[in-house]
Amino acid sequence: MKPGRSLWPALCLAGGGFLLLIAPWVDRLSPSVDPFNTTPVDGAWVIVVEETSERNPAVARVMADGAYWRDLEKRGVQWRFYDVDSPDAKSYAAAAMREGLPALLILAPDGKVLEATSLPGTVAGIDEIVKREVRL
Repeated sequence: MKPGRSLWPALCLAGGGFLLLIAPWVDRLSPSVDPFNTTPVDGAWVIVVEETSERNPAVARVMADGAYWRDLEKRGVQWRFYDVDSPDAKSYAAAAMREGLPALLILAPDGKVLEATSLPGTVAGIDEIVKREVRL
């Protein structure tokens, strides 16, 4: 390197390239809710999107746990199950497909997706996500 030349321009260019490289993942790494806010999200929804023809016994057990789903309603959270090909699932299909089917979506009352993930294998797993996102 010649005397009087600085490495700063090259370092800034490399750092900027790194930021552009990781930018798509930064949103996924940040929490979807304010960890210091403990106010429950009134009117939240739990949506399960699946390919019904590919339902396995573990998914069937989770979806058939009526006591859990009734308890969720008592806590103020509505829920629905959709087949990915259903016209009613059109608004949720893209988010669900990104996560892989079956998918669990937690929605704010305005329809904003608070969390999208693979469907946990147990209702306890679902409840953990619901408690974190809806703050019940």
